[in-house]
Amino acid sequence: MRHLAGLMSGWFDACPGYVISVDRKTAFDFTDPYLYTDASFTVAPGNPSGFNPDISDFSQFTFAHLTGAVTNEKCLDRLNKKAKNFVVAANLPDARAMLLNGTADVLFSPRHKIDGLEILPQRVHCDAGGSAVMLKRGSALAQWWNPAFQTLKQSGEYQTLCQISSIKYNGTVDCLPATTNLPESSRGSLTSEKANDLPSDKVWLFAVDGRKRPYSFFDDKGELVGFDVDLITRVCALSQRQCEIVLAEFTECIFSEREITFAGRGLMAPWFDACPGYAISLDREGAFDFTDPYLYTDSSFTVAPSNPSGFDPTTSDFSQFNFVHLTGALTNEKCLNRLNKTAKSILVAANLPDAKAALLNGTMLRLTGEYQALCLSSQIKYNATIPCLLTSQVHSLKPKSSLNFEAVDTKVWLFSVSGSRKPFNYVDEQGQLTGFDVDFVQKVCQLAGQSCTSVLTPFTECTFTNRNIVYAGRGLMNGWVDACTGYADTLDRDSAFDFTDAYFPGGDAHFFVAPGNPSGFDPSLQDYTSFTFVQLTGAPTNAKCLGRLGKKFDKILIAANLPEAKGLLLSGQADVLFAPRSNIDDLQTLPEGARCDRTGTAVMVKKGSTLPTWWNPAFRLFQQTGQFQQFCEASSLKYNYTITCPTPP
Repeated sequence: MRHLAGLMSGWFDACPGYVISVDRKTAFDFTDPYLYTDASFTVAPGNPSGFNPDISDFSQFTFAHLTGAVTNEKCLDRLNKKAKNFVVAANLPDARAMLLNGTADVLFSPRHKIDGLEILPQRVHCDAGGSAVMLKRGSALAQWWNPAFQTLKQSGEYQTLCQISSIKYNGTVDCLPATTNLPESSRGSLTSEKANDLPSDKVWLFAVDGRKRPYSFFDDKGELVGFDVDLITRVCALSQRQCEIVLAEFTECIFSEREITFAGRGLMAPWFDACPGYAISLDREGAFDFTDPYLYTDSSFTVAPSNPSGFDPTTSDFSQFNFVHLTGALTNEKCLNRLNKTAKSILVAANLPDAKAALLNGTMLRLTGEYQALCLSSQIKYNATIPCLLTSQVHSLKPKSSLNFEAVDTKVWLFSVSGSRKPFNYVDEQGQLTGFDVDFVQKVCQLAGQSCTSVLTPFTECTFTNRNIVYAGRGLMNGWVDACTGYADTLDRDSAFDFTDAYFPGGDAHFFVAPGNPSGFDPSLQDYTSFTFVQLTGAPTNAKCLGRLGKKFDKILIAANLPEAKGLLLSGQADVLFAPRSNIDDLQTLPEGARCDRTGTAVMVKKGSTLPTWWNPAFRLFQQTGQFQQFCEASSLKYNYTITCPTPP
């Protein structure tokens, strides 16, 4: 997937200007926030669907949000809004198109002005502290950035920069207001207190897309300028770090897939180190770390001119409206859930033009005071209002790190989860990454004295299938992640991976058919050649397993995900789904099960990884002392699901 490379592959080090949100923290780390951020609702001119952001039930409306944006389904959940219909736009043009062609009724986004669309006056918060520099999980950048930014703010230069930037760049710069008490980050440093200087020749790369005036944009001469550019330059100078601004599509920092926010390819690879200007939100915390916030943010609802659908943001039920949001935006389904809004139809636009079309067609800086000076100078310099933190807010924020410019050098082990395997790992309605796997990893790592975190990535970054052979995924092989939690140890996988000790017994594989079993498939047969099978890419329930079971077979289709597999079955293109599950909604489970694994479910790692050398002793201790059994029993109650753990050997 093209979206996943930039930040994770190491093309650059950071993405400035990203909003800190709960769901983004699942995929990224963040610096301290440096901009205020909020979210708005945008509709086609005239608000044709009659959307009202003040209601609680948004279920009648179709929402659009930008891929990777904090204005997503998780945010609406946190806002106690009921919303059901969502579409994810790849970019703003896509989101605009969805509003204008009627595909969506409302665009939920962190923007205050979109040409050709109507921004409703209500503002909400999907962020968890403002906009900051967004980082790959475990990055050391925040360890030197945050103290330098705090110094800039305390000196007053930050506010000056904000004010000058608003004037210089002729646009509003949303610096953090002093009177606003933003929530403190819930995530502490994952690294040890012992600090070590990084190599002096390290160049930190901050990724911007050049389309966010007045934060990062091209002037008439073709030079990349803006508040984010100035802020990064000043913070890096204060901390005596070498930094460069690089151009990258925003989807290299963040994107959305099936209403889950993931870190982009560029941040994970890592092509760069950080993504500035991203709002901190609950659902983002599962994918990112954040610096301290540096900008204030809110969100709005935008409709087509005259609001043709009659959307009313004050209502609670948005289910009659079609929403559109930009891919990766924090103004997503989760945000509507947090707003207590009910929404059913949500489209995701690839860009703002697409979102507008959807509406219109009916489908060190902080503690020295230098931060304030920087904000003021930026407003003048860029002729725009920059919502910087105000003085009172500056002093009310608790620093995320000590006031030194040294970066720690402690390995943080990244465990990949897909966020779609409830109760083992999933993103709840509020956008928080949770589940047995997440808790289990933390328990074993604590016993081993290791720093670990679970990070959201699509499962294909761990493994995939090509021509009936299972291969290791790009994310695991490139080092974006260190381990993949919850994978069966099979004979054919052993050629591509190493495994830890198993922590769950195996055997949870079944055959699934369309209701009524129209093809008359019988699992007890030895000859399956008259049936067309479908399997999930990367799954252990594959051709090799059927061979080990002594079955004859012919045609096997590979589905990219479970919805695609179900579609093939229900449309009659396939007769049988062989999958490592015990139940699948809308399908009939046949009673005869099968076992494809050797030892059970384990942590899967790249060949030659040292992780099992410390994980296995810690897990065995956890198991032999009886703590693991107690943990499983407590987890069964916590997640309302029977979790059966093996007894100690």
